[in-house]
Amino acid sequence: MKIITSAPHKIILCGEHFVVYGAPALAAPTNNKSEVVLTSSKGDGKIIFESNLGRATYSKGIFRGNDAFKIFIPMIKSILSDAKELEEDLEIKVINANVPKGMGSSSSIGIAIALALLTYLNKKYNEDDLFFYGQMVDEIAHGGKPSGIDARTISRGKPQKFYNLTPMITR
Repeated sequence: MKIITSAPHKIILCGEHFVVYGAPALAAPTNNKSEVVLTSSKGDGKIIFESNLGRATYSKGIFRGNDAFKIFIPMIKSILSDAKELEEDLEIKVINANVPKGMGSSSSIGIAIALALLTYLNKKYNEDDLFFYGQMVDEIAHGGKPSGIDARTISRGKPQKFYNLTPMITR
């Protein structure tokens, strides 16, 4: 089985850094997208990642390969948590439009992977589910609690006026 999914990147039109402190921001998805090709084949439940960054595998709780793929493991485990044990290997090939830093690549790739896995499992989902998975990846990628603007804009696929409901407090 082969499943192809994609998710847009995003740009913040105004409010870039200040959204972290509770100010409003305006963001929009771009035409550039991260694409994921999920291919299943006979195997023992191994997940294989591949991109221009290299390769990695995750099997029976052991991760090997390029650490850039580690940020997706908790999300994948969450999606697969109520599914029966995988009896196939899943290859996840990430084709990321060459975009500059700051355009939401971690959310975009995470949401595209989530879409591929949810489709593979025939699970129903909505925009809130996609936001949750994108935000889960961003929390790891950004080392803390991201504002949510990336995951919200990408999961909705349309311009967003965004307020961070839990702004960062400084002293």
